[in-house]
Amino acid sequence: MRTFASGAKAELDRLRGALEDRSITPDDALDRLRTVRDELGGRLYALGGAVATEFGEDASEQEEMEEAMSQERARRRSEPTIISYSYPAWTWFDVGSFRTGYHSGRQAVESSRASSSSGGSTSGYSGGGSFSGAGSSSRF
Repeated sequence: MRTFASGAKAELDRLRGALEDRSITPDDALDRLRTVRDELGGRLYALGGAVATEFGEDASEQEEMEEAMSQERARRRSEPTIISYSYPAWTWFDVGSFRTGYHSGRQAVESSRASSSSGGSTSGYSGGGSFSGAGSSSRF
């Protein structure tokens, strides 16, 4: 991501310069800006999958984390930018959505872990005429 960010910043500086010296049209600059933003969204999407794989201890936790990030990605925030006005149907995965989705997913997974680890004591009939109470040291 850092390498991409450095390259994207350099591309934005080139675009600014090209607009200033009129060697690129505003429409072409918007198209290139959209491409950079699409690349960022794709990289955030891939990072989300990697984060879910790393943080989740099993497939269900990974899925829970990915679902939280997906829900944030689906909530397209209205931004008053020239790109949103030029391409009103265009959607993207922005850094704010990634961050919110990451925190939501992490909280959901940690909450699931906490509820499963503090499930309280359970007891039951173990067959063979004996009863054992899990969570206690006594057996009958």
